Amino acid sequence: FLDCFGWNFAELSHSLTRAEEWHVVDRFFSTMLPAFALHVVVRFIGKDRALRKFVIGIYALFTALAVTQPHLLWWKLLFVFGCLVMGLALILLWGHRKKSVDREERERTELIVVAMAVGTLLGVTDLWSNEPGVDTPPLGNLGILLAIFLIGVATRRLRLLGREIPAGLVIYASFAGGLLVLGFLLDLRWFGAH
Repeated sequence: FLDCFGWNFAELSHSLTRAEEWHVVDRFFSTMLPAFALHVVVRFIGKDRALRKFVIGIYALFTALAVTQPHLLWWKLLFVFGCLVMGLALILLWGHRKKSVDREERERTELIVVAMAVGTLLGVTDLWSNEPGVDTPPLGNLGILLAIFLIGVATRRLRLLGREIPAGLVIYASFAGGLLVLGFLLDLRWFGAH
């Protein structure tokens, strides 16, 4: 989730300041998102030992792609590799769902499948908006927001973490997150003025 926060904050910072450095940070975090998402799925389904080398290879691929982002083919390669990796994540999740005998585990898995599908489908619109002549609004932020909301529902209602999250912790985390965002925005405004 920190990757999503970094991506969205960098995109907001770029839109407010027009500083190209924020665009580079935005693209770096957004490029790494499929690797992080696959890693989360692999951990969720309990295959982290079996797929360890594969996940390391995926991280290496997306890191190489992230550092070569000024290249003209960057967004096309990210589109292809990102869709392939997210497709693989969905296949792994659906296989896990089929094998699970626990109703709650199947429901958690289904919610994560929907979250990843929504995040991916809306996320690629940001890449298509780079193509001249394609009139696609960038909906990646909305996709990530919806995906995080669905994962939050799975965490809170379906005990994604294996236990119930106390309401006080949710309120505390929301308050801390709000303060963090406010601090970043004030910092951005201050640095933008200097």
